[in-house]
Amino acid sequence: MRRRDANPVPTFLVIDQPSQVYFPSDTFKGLEEGVENAAVQEARGEDLKRTRHIFEMLSAVCKGLSQLQVIVLEHADRSTWGDVVNVRQAANWRDENPMADAI
Repeated sequence: MRRRDANPVPTFLVIDQPSQVYFPSDTFKGLEEGVENAAVQEARGEDLKRTRHIFEMLSAVCKGLSQLQVIVLEHADRSTWGDVVNVRQAANWRDENPMADAI
């Protein structure tokens, strides 16, 4: 039996800054200080891969549960999630016009 409108479980989930565990890592201290060596670049690349994986997993869950909407509040920019399916930027609050990217 499907509950449909009588289902008490919300159809959305809000996640606040899932990348926070990776940003800023110790490697970003080196970037801030202008020390960007191969080890720093490699570590930063790993942080970006792990963060992208978060978005890929959220996308897969949304695909599997077609009624679920996930809202992610994130300080990482579009370069982090790139072209992950089902991920859309609603706004960039760092711009002068934060709703310029709104869909």
